[in-house]
Amino acid sequence: MHFIQVVALGAGINVCCVIGPSLLNQQQQTEHDRWLNRSTSLANAGAKLIVWSEETGSASSPKEEADLLEKARDLALEKQVYLALTYDKDDETNILENKLVLVTPKGEIAINYNKAHPVPFVEPQPAKKEEIQYVDTPEFGRVGAAICFDYNFPWYIRQASRHNVDVMLQASWTWGPIGTYHANSNSLRAVENGITVLRCGSQSLSGVFEPTLNGIFSQQVAVTNDAEYLFYLPIQKRSKTLYGFTGDLFGFSCLALGSAATLYLIYDAVVKYRRGGQIQV
Repeated sequence: MHFIQVVALGAGINVCCVIGPSLLNQQQQTEHDRWLNRSTSLANAGAKLIVWSEETGSASSPKEEADLLEKARDLALEKQVYLALTYDKDDETNILENKLVLVTPKGEIAINYNKAHPVPFVEPQPAKKEEIQYVDTPEFGRVGAAICFDYNFPWYIRQASRHNVDVMLQASWTWGPIGTYHANSNSLRAVENGITVLRCGSQSLSGVFEPTLNGIFSQQVAVTNDAEYLFYLPIQKRSKTLYGFTGDLFGFSCLALGSAATLYLIYDAVVKYRRGGQIQV
């Protein structure tokens, strides 16, 4: 077990990431008890929120999915933790799904999320409903969730601002040098929306990303597969941001003004040329 040590400067709660194999080891994906046992050990170590990296498990039938969810509910209820488990669903209906399910300490399913933005040419499943789900919790405030490539779409994650989400969970799986780049670029979603992001990603960076870059509670560590990491999540409400109110309006306004200025300069140069003048470069 890996512990990320952070000086406690304010209220916070121990949270953790279970880093699974994703599609790199499909046999391990079927070993649900392996990942549930890891989650149990982390709960025993004091974690109150446990998040699996993207596609840690798999379910090839409705019964297999139901059994996995039932075990997750029993674990969350017994250990009094929040458990965000992830798995591929590929049953006889041939409708592929990439899921994140958040179970509460009451054993209730609070979030049942399908990835809204599959990676083009890599993930064959259809895009799901573009709606970020969230739940109010007494420990963490309002918690929402999305999966990996969903965070590449700022206008989509901006729903966190509109719904006043305090903490966003991100389950992820990347590969090669893309991992660090993807994590760093996705960290901008925290800044844009004034939220705290708990990112659990295999072959990438995992940890806590704050609304201000390099904040005192920011914690990131490079991870591969088949491991677990314990972090310290600060308890802080969402900060209101300009982007949360306007979205990309400012950027598009700058683009429009720049385009208009360019067209005017071209027009002015053409008029002067036709009048016999010289075009000033």
